[in-house]
Amino acid sequence: MFFGDKLGNQEKILDNFRKSLSLLVTNRPDRFDESLILKTLPYMMLTHAVQALENIEFSSIKGLRMFLMFHRAFLFLLDHHPNVK
Repeated sequence: MFFGDKLGNQEKILDNFRKSLSLLVTNRPDRFDESLILKTLPYMMLTHAVQALENIEFSSIKGLRMFLMFHRAFLFLLDHHPNVK
C-alpha cells in the first residue's frame, strides 16, 4: 500500500487509508467505518510481529520498518478519528 509521502496531502492520504481499510475488510472501498481502524491495524501489527518472531528472514531492518509503517498508519488514523478509542 502506498499512501503518499508529502505532508500537504493529508486529506488525500486519509482518503486512501479509508478506502484501503474498507477494501481489505468489506471488499468495497466505499464502506469505511471508524471501527475498522481498531479491527484491522492492531491485528496487522500483531500478525507481522508474530511472523517476524517465527521466521528469521523477517527479523531484519526491513521487517522492523514495515512494523513501524503499520504503527505510523495506526497513529495517523487515530489522530484524524478522535472518536476511536
